[in-house]
Amino acid sequence: MDIINQVEQLFIQNKIDIFLGYTELDGHLIPHGFTHENLDELKELKVSENRYSLEKIATHLSEKDPDLKIGMIARDCNQRALNLLYTWNQLNPENIEIVNVNCCPSPLKRHSNCSYLEPKQSGEFKKEHGIDYNADPDSLMETFNNNERFSRWMYEFNKCIKCYGCRNICPVCFCTECSLEHASLIEPGT
Repeated sequence: MDIINQVEQLFIQNKIDIFLGYTELDGHLIPHGFTHENLDELKELKVSENRYSLEKIATHLSEKDPDLKIGMIARDCNQRALNLLYTWNQLNPENIEIVNVNCCPSPLKRHSNCSYLEPKQSGEFKKEHGIDYNADPDSLMETFNNNERFSRWMYEFNKCIKCYGCRNICPVCFCTECSLEHASLIEPGT
């Protein structure tokens, strides 16, 4: 069954009220909400390497209508974000239907896979990158003392121009008041 048929079945079975995916507009993929009323638009549903925070859109929709049943395209990274949003009671997992799609290839990690949801099943051609996701976070924190960690964050914040792009794209950002907006806490960089 292809993705369009799978989404149609979710609508036919009344499992969703809206499906969040992507459609093409002027050569660019953008987030789009497909509904039962515009089911004919499903033929325009696209999947690509582009990533926009569909989870953030789902959070806003759920905020307005907590009973809304939402379907959405999800890669493993999206699923991890959804798991956090479920934990923080920002989304109700009973109202979310996922259509899983393949992860996008990372230009930074050749032969890598970003999935932390299942045990690794990789061949010898894959290289290890990053940290062990099963590692104890406390032991990782001990690598640097508090002053070193604080200095690192201040170095990063020094480059900040207060565009709020990090806040806007983060799928799990849901604070009603953003601490990044306070100049006394984080001044814009130059």
